[in-house]
Amino acid sequence: MEGPRPFASRVRLGLVLVLLVGLVIRLFQLRHGLPEFLEEAWPFREAWAMWGWESGHLDLNPHRFHYPSLTFYLHLALQFLVFAGGRIAGAWHSAADFFLAYETDPSALVIAARVMSTLADLAGLAAIIWIGERLRPRAGLIAGFGLFASITLVESVRAIVPDTYMAALAMGALLAMLAYLRRGGRGAFIATTVLIGLAIGAKYPAATLLVPFAVVLAMRDGRVAWRLWPMAAAGAAAVFFVTTPFGLLDPVSFWRDLGFVRQLPGAGHLGRLEGTGAAFDFDVLWRNMRFGLIALPVSLAMTLLQWRRRREEVVLWVALLGFALPVFTATVEAARYMVPVIGIAWLLAAAAAIDLVDRVPARHRWLSLGVLSLLPLSAIVFSLHALRPVDSTQTNALRWLEHNADASQLIVQEAYGAPLFTRWQALEMRSHPQFERASEAARRRFTERRSWRAVQLPFTTVGPGTVIVQDTAGHDVTVQLAAHSVDFNHLSYDPRLFADVDLIVVTSAVHDRFVADSARFRAETRFYQLLERKARVEARIESGKDASGPDITIYRMTPELRAAIEQMGAIDPLWWAASLPLDGRRALETRALPEAARFDGALRLPDGAAAPWVHLLEPMYKGLIRPFTHPMSVYLVELGRDDSAAFFAAATLEVVPDDVEACLVYTTARGALGQWPAARVAIERTLHAVERGGEPPTALQFEYARILRHTDDVDFARQVLESLSRNSDPSVAAEARRELEEAGH
Repeated sequence: MEGPRPFASRVRLGLVLVLLVGLVIRLFQLRHGLPEFLEEAWPFREAWAMWGWESGHLDLNPHRFHYPSLTFYLHLALQFLVFAGGRIAGAWHSAADFFLAYETDPSALVIAARVMSTLADLAGLAAIIWIGERLRPRAGLIAGFGLFASITLVESVRAIVPDTYMAALAMGALLAMLAYLRRGGRGAFIATTVLIGLAIGAKYPAATLLVPFAVVLAMRDGRVAWRLWPMAAAGAAAVFFVTTPFGLLDPVSFWRDLGFVRQLPGAGHLGRLEGTGAAFDFDVLWRNMRFGLIALPVSLAMTLLQWRRRREEVVLWVALLGFALPVFTATVEAARYMVPVIGIAWLLAAAAAIDLVDRVPARHRWLSLGVLSLLPLSAIVFSLHALRPVDSTQTNALRWLEHNADASQLIVQEAYGAPLFTRWQALEMRSHPQFERASEAARRRFTERRSWRAVQLPFTTVGPGTVIVQDTAGHDVTVQLAAHSVDFNHLSYDPRLFADVDLIVVTSAVHDRFVADSARFRAETRFYQLLERKARVEARIESGKDASGPDITIYRMTPELRAAIEQMGAIDPLWWAASLPLDGRRALETRALPEAARFDGALRLPDGAAAPWVHLLEPMYKGLIRPFTHPMSVYLVELGRDDSAAFFAAATLEVVPDDVEACLVYTTARGALGQWPAARVAIERTLHAVERGGEPPTALQFEYARILRHTDDVDFARQVLESLSRNSDPSVAAEARRELEEAGH
């Protein structure tokens, strides 16, 4: 069953035209959003982390396996090429300069990554055209013209996601698979096996390609297939583990994360916790195929009725269903999951449309060909309109803040807000090991960036509402704290947390999801209502024909809003733990604590200390709450809003008493308020906690001496400073002697 020659002159010309126009469209998208880099870009960012910037050593183990590693290593190799090219060109003189250049403006690396994704996408497009021409003359070109401007494919390239690479390799695997179906041969068998393994190495769902390959083997080899398919599956697995070697070398992390990935499709996400995303996924197909989608059920009907004659369509339909069914039945909604589905769907639709046209009498063929051309044309028109260059609402919000806010104002914003470069990021970078190693010119370019005192609210969207804690025997225990992780979001929507905030940025990407289920997200909805009633709307930045992205509203604190917050009373530093469901707290005690340490989920002990179950949640606090409370405390103490600064620092010290940074913020704030006894209690608790692990940091000891002097314990302060004066670090010893002289000792 030999098909027509795939690269006749008309096909070569059409292929070149499709790829050139597709390339131009994607090139126009390369600088989209830059220098603000908002995309998740998981493989890009994982590759960047592998450089080991903190340790100074390359680490090829990703340590996280929510995606396999092939695309990580591809991006790592690309980043090394960009680094080498930049050194030759004199753009940077060391790895530290390269690191700081990225942190200053990531455009060069992002553009390179988008170019590589573009090449992968176009390779997949070429494979689709080739497969289509094998199916029916002109089918490949119709599919190619329908796809070269596909909005989902182009946006996936721009977002630097592994789906692009998986789809390209999957199309290559299908091409080799169909070649084996027609001609057999060891070469086609090996090529199919290797390409399936590589596709799985890009993203796990490509494992479904083993199902259509089983169909091919059954059609081609009959009873021998039962011996060939296990060989193919084993070969694909071997290729996969070559591309994801730490799946074998770090099996605990691999199987843990793979288990999380397996349960994710049914676990739901914020905006859809139940049901399926079928309506969303169908809409993605419609937006990418338009009238081409009409031919898809025709293809299915023809294939079912004539499956013996349409063996290649059978294989493609099995492949399509393998990719589509998990997506359509999952609760998680993401257009990029549909990338391989869109490509295969266009192939089947194009072949079916040509079959229909061939049935039309010759005298009406011109009309049928005109209708046939509408299939790709309708998709092209819509996609080009949707891909027109527009501003981002997030960038527009950034511009508004650049003109109307400054570092003297504290800004709190929801996820998907303005991409502000924060003072916290600047402070962290100044203490980064690579900062000191960088050249003066690189450091200067970085420090010239304008920064804001801005904090993002914690935000969770996917995953179960469970935590993993250690029981008294040191064993990991999984405890259900809430029905879903989204139920933790209300912890950061207590209005009392915003008492000393100047600007609050709300985004429709978050707001609309909460308001759509106001019964579940009561705290969030009440907070929005309070803002609308009491705060002043400074700006509403809406999406539309001139801007894409979420609607963004910027509120300013008003005396009315502050008064309403004050009427709510004081807030406990353990407010987040108090907000957890009582059943979850009790389950935590029952599962992880002995009988003597259980207090029926009570927040505090009779002496006022946090209950033992609260300390079990230290990992949760560090991962979810501290990234919000710690920068808040630092900004507030810098702005002289000491009461609020002490509150946020105390929130950390309640759970993490050995947190030196939080302790220093707390004592600074209490000292500014003249509350030295409270500062002493806190620092002595932290010193006790820190000393169990070694020598306390000198900054903490100097602060202790200062507090001792203010609490009239001068002799003890002198002892602390004398001890520091014997420190092996000359600068520390000199500072201690200077303070002793100033104190008159």
